[in-house]
Amino acid sequence: MRFFVLLSLLITLCVVPCKAQTYALQGMVTDTLKQTVENAVISLSRNDTLVGSCLTDAKGIYLFSEVKAGKYVLSVSHFNYRPLVEAIELNGNKNLNHVICPISQINLDDVVVTADRSNVIRSNAMGTTFHLSARARKSRTVYNALQEIPLLQVDPIKRTLSAIDGSDVVVLINGMQTEASLETIDPTDIEAVEIIDNPPVKYMKDGFSQVINLKLKRKERNYQQLNLSTSQHVELQTGYTSGIFETGNQKYSFYVGCNWFYNRDSGIDRNFQRSGITERTQYWDRYSRMSNYVTGFGGDYLPNEKNYLSYRFQYSSYKTRGTHDGTGEIQSEEDNQPVAYTAEQRVKDYSQSYVGYVYHRWNMNERNTFEQSLKYYYTPTTARNRNTETGDAGYFYFNEANNDVHQQEASYNAYFMHTMENKNVWSAGSNLSYLSSSIDNLSAVSQSFDYRKWNEYLYLSYSGSWKNLSYMASAGADLIFNKTEQVKDHYVRLKFAGNMHYRFNKANSLRFFTNGYTSTPSISLLNPYNTSTDSLQIVKGNPELKPSYITNVGLNYQLYKGRWFLNAGITYIHEKDMPNIVGVMSDNVYTRTYENKDKQHTLNPSLNMRYNIPKWGNISLYGGYRHVYWETRDKGWFYTQLQWMLYYKQFTWTGLVNVQPYTYSEFGKNKNYTNTQTALYWNVSRNWTLFADLRYIAQRAEFDFWTNNEKEQYYSHINRTFPDRHFRLEIGFQLTLRNKVKGRKTEKLQIQDPSVRLLQE
Repeated sequence: MRFFVLLSLLITLCVVPCKAQTYALQGMVTDTLKQTVENAVISLSRNDTLVGSCLTDAKGIYLFSEVKAGKYVLSVSHFNYRPLVEAIELNGNKNLNHVICPISQINLDDVVVTADRSNVIRSNAMGTTFHLSARARKSRTVYNALQEIPLLQVDPIKRTLSAIDGSDVVVLINGMQTEASLETIDPTDIEAVEIIDNPPVKYMKDGFSQVINLKLKRKERNYQQLNLSTSQHVELQTGYTSGIFETGNQKYSFYVGCNWFYNRDSGIDRNFQRSGITERTQYWDRYSRMSNYVTGFGGDYLPNEKNYLSYRFQYSSYKTRGTHDGTGEIQSEEDNQPVAYTAEQRVKDYSQSYVGYVYHRWNMNERNTFEQSLKYYYTPTTARNRNTETGDAGYFYFNEANNDVHQQEASYNAYFMHTMENKNVWSAGSNLSYLSSSIDNLSAVSQSFDYRKWNEYLYLSYSGSWKNLSYMASAGADLIFNKTEQVKDHYVRLKFAGNMHYRFNKANSLRFFTNGYTSTPSISLLNPYNTSTDSLQIVKGNPELKPSYITNVGLNYQLYKGRWFLNAGITYIHEKDMPNIVGVMSDNVYTRTYENKDKQHTLNPSLNMRYNIPKWGNISLYGGYRHVYWETRDKGWFYTQLQWMLYYKQFTWTGLVNVQPYTYSEFGKNKNYTNTQTALYWNVSRNWTLFADLRYIAQRAEFDFWTNNEKEQYYSHINRTFPDRHFRLEIGFQLTLRNKVKGRKTEKLQIQDPSVRLLQE
């Protein structure tokens, strides 16, 4: 009996000391303007193991009711603010205060974080904020993950990213235009994706109609990452290979990478031309080879919370060769005797590009930020184009267009931003650039074309909110000084952008937007020398072209409720002084050039819908109608695009169906094929993904182009088919290796900037 009493006493003495005392850990999160931060994510970890996490309430308060005594790492994160990490020791009940600093005031601030983040969509005057689903955040690349965003058009295999309407976009990282490679972004680090569809005039300078801002978590420890990807056509007609390595920590990052894309294509052309009283029929067998290499390195450095530096250096080369062999018949209405001939064309283009970019951001204090960037690029290009036609009755034609082009541009951008006490923001900036381009025509008659441009761009923006109303106003002045050959010209063009957004409730909002901007003609449109080798057509630019001016006015309604997202809008576009194609007939040869037309009008209603299927993925539909009014006629056409992204266990199935049967210009008409694509991804393991991509499913690629200028008696019809672009299957893999190197001691993770320090009461 005594033995059992002693054993029970011994067990009791052993158990009682082992039962750890628990305490309450409470805190409040505010920003640098002393405003409470709702839905901040609070994470508590110990020895690299997550102990618990929660969200702050409407008053910015969180509570862990039972936490064992010991040393912990507490982190505070919110997609609108810089992360905060602190080492704490808990030996009693504690009540803490946290002050976090905003990432960037360009970012949208009307966002709510919940457990089902993919269904949380918010918008204000600047644009719309989306969250990735848990499944998308586990994707191997950022391109795979961004397929879920309904306002984007993404090809994860070819690594292309654009707006849903195909227009160019600029990508920001935490509100900064770093121009870093997207390959190094881990989708799990993406807190939110902001689509700014009517950005301030700061971004209109480079022709971007949409801004994508990726809000990323800040790296909290050392890491290394290797991404390898390849996609190859089963018959090696086309392929893409990419590799990039990045290393860094919360202070710096460095990456080096390269990619290679090649394409071997063949096609058949059936052409008919009528130029004055001359008619010609041609049949071409076309074969082309193209390859594109891009390699570079870059990174960023964060010496402290007040300074941020990033850089990028890149080299790329683009080569294309074409061999076109054909036959034809040419005749004149005067003799009505067709002449048969054989023809051959040889095309060879080779261009290189050298780019250097440096960016610096200085957080002067809690309310003032200054950023500046310097960019330089140099592009030499060699273009060789030769056409030979040999026929009966002594018929012979030979022409070549050989050009050497050297183009370089340097620009400096400065930008200042001030946040007011009421959280409204105003900013001002300047972009100074110099462009130099020369074209040496090395054909039979040696000619050269020189173009110089100085450009000073000044802009000012203001944004803010009042209750459910948010607004943005932005204006800029473009001062352009041109020298085209010996002709000097200078002019001033104004740019503006404005948004007004009203949120009726959490699910419904309405946005009015307007903008106006200039579009500078490209160098090819200014080159006055013939770039065509066609015997019946001359193509040359016009050095007297002026920039065109485009004005947009639109209304946009958004509904985001539950699993549904709906975006319906209508836009009116007024285009003035557009560089339209004009033609003049002389000796039965049609000369095509460009001139600034007076104006044209476009009306474009559109609809974009997405539905999230619980646990399965999403499906989206985008479409609209575009009607254009030119000076001589008006024409309209429909377009629609269906996309889906579905999941099942380790598999992901994506698809695209794009239908746009016809598009029109003032004197032309294009017939398009139905573009279809589908891909299947298999996440074999944590690091490996295998995929198969099938394109041109519904029909092979085929185009028809009509040009009809009745006034100048010119007509052309080209039917172009690509027999190999039918059921084109590509297979490949993606390998992602992420190694989190052992970090520094948790005591050294404390952020030293007093504006974001952890305060203990």
